[in-house]
Amino acid sequence: MDYTPITLHYFPICGRGEPIRLLLEDAGVPYTESNDVGAFKARKFDFAEYAFGQLPRLTVTPPGSGEPTHLVQQGAILRFLARVAGYEGVSGDALEVAKADMLQDACEDLNGEYVRMVYSPQHDALVEPFVKETVPRYLGQFEAFFAARAVKDGFLLSATTPSYAEFHLLYLIQALALFVPLPALLEPYPALAAWHARFEAREGVRKYLESGRVPKQKNGVPRGCEC
Repeated sequence: MDYTPITLHYFPICGRGEPIRLLLEDAGVPYTESNDVGAFKARKFDFAEYAFGQLPRLTVTPPGSGEPTHLVQQGAILRFLARVAGYEGVSGDALEVAKADMLQDACEDLNGEYVRMVYSPQHDALVEPFVKETVPRYLGQFEAFFAARAVKDGFLLSATTPSYAEFHLLYLIQALALFVPLPALLEPYPALAAWHARFEAREGVRKYLESGRVPKQKNGVPRGCEC
């Protein structure tokens, strides 16, 4: 990968930064991380530094330029990393890539429901319907999607390489496990459970999950701590 050095700028939580970390770790791409929230708040309206005034931000150095480039928006960052690190499936065929985009958009739908619940002042009243209604609805959709499309004993587009969107789903399952612990969370969904086991067994992902470097906060509120 020719865009090093790479720096991920994000809050010291999992959140929207975690799928990016997971992809970088799985690919074995060296990167540093900055959790300088003060610098972000002071300069978030400098759109040359923080386009759209938000994090995560990935700073990369294009080959031969020496000038850093800042990328924002989780989906855009994941798609960029997929292109340069070889995570677009076997052929890069437009229809194959569209399957990954479909999964990414579905993950965004679930993440939106999760964020609204976990950050709401009415959180305590929203947890039960989220766990009993929202989570099974989405996981059932993912189960059907993987059972119909995933390569046998592999991933969405390839027997050996996950798509960028699967890193997003992997994080969301980790976040949902705060409310319904694994393996119970995935027991009703055999295709999804098998995919999840394969994913977490990948060397880069496994080493990262065992490293102690995963943020203990899944999100930015006290109830998002897994400890």
